[in-house]
Amino acid sequence: LMLAAAGGRAALVRLLLAAGADVHAADRLGSTAVSEAARGGASSATKGHTAAVRLLLDAGARPDAQTLQY
Repeated sequence: LMLAAAGGRAALVRLLLAAGADVHAADRLGSTAVSEAARGGASSATKGHTAAVRLLLDAGARPDAQTLQY
């Protein structure tokens, strides 16, 4: 889910969420799918990242989740 979100692959994010992917899963630095989707987006793929963020938020992702600084 995190890789799909980071890549702005909204259709894949939708599919993974429908299959029960954990919207709250985090990596060892605390990054989540929604934080990765929000970080992407300064390119032509912005529309996909925006859609991925919306899908994740609608699925209950917490926009205020903290990540570690690195």
